[in-house]
Amino acid sequence: METGYIVRAVAGDWWLIDTRQSGEPYRKPKRINRTAAEVINMIGDGKTTEEIAQTLHDQYGVAVEEAVSDVNNLRSQLGV
Repeated sequence: METGYIVRAVAGDWWLIDTRQSGEPYRKPKRINRTAAEVINMIGDGKTTEEIAQTLHDQYGVAVEEAVSDVNNLRSQLGV
């Protein structure tokens, strides 16, 4: 799934770059945490919200319901 974003690790930080912009006004890359980078990459890989939530639960012990809410919130912010 094309999200219009790329995630890059640079000098120990994770950055979200909006590739959909035309240049004016320029939107700077946003620093994100590693978990957000993982979620955005899973969205780009076409995983469903439920699949991502289960992965977060398995890796970090987050309640599935909370993870679903967080992933849906991030999808909303990204517009995907």
